[in-house]
Amino acid sequence: FPLLPIVGIHPAIARAVKVSKTNTVGILGTVRTVNSLHFLSCLAKEKGNATVYPQGCPGLMECVEACELQTENTKKLLRSFLNPLFEKGVDTLALNCTHYPFLSEAILSVADKSVTLIDPSDTVAENLHTVLNAKNLLNEKKDAGTEVFYFTGSEKISRTLTTLWGQSTLFELTI
Repeated sequence: FPLLPIVGIHPAIARAVKVSKTNTVGILGTVRTVNSLHFLSCLAKEKGNATVYPQGCPGLMECVEACELQTENTKKLLRSFLNPLFEKGVDTLALNCTHYPFLSEAILSVADKSVTLIDPSDTVAENLHTVLNAKNLLNEKKDAGTEVFYFTGSEKISRTLTTLWGQSTLFELTI
């Protein structure tokens, strides 16, 4: 899409390695993501001499989409992914899925209290800025933007977006 830059989530590996006190980092992502060539390439380039444990987390994205952010089931699932990482000495966790920041409170509630959680939003915003700048598409206005979501499907999606994002403009597309 030459006129519409698309910026995906980029692993926050370098940021996590930089803040880790033990040089031991866990990366939470979907199974598909942590096994993808893009992720593995980023891992090879950005981990330096740190020990990094990618952890595929089947079911977490579905917990977010069901708005089960603080349920006991979600926390049980989180413990099953996090405890093995903490046993390996991980002191920093990077979230590598757009859904996972909605689970930050739940993650911190079941995690070791000294863990540092890295949200991917800053990395994505930096990458977006770089892409827009390279294409001379930066908007210099300082006004706050608005969010508009277009979706196909059901009223459930509308409820989920409203719950997760708050006040936004939603447009259901009928196909």
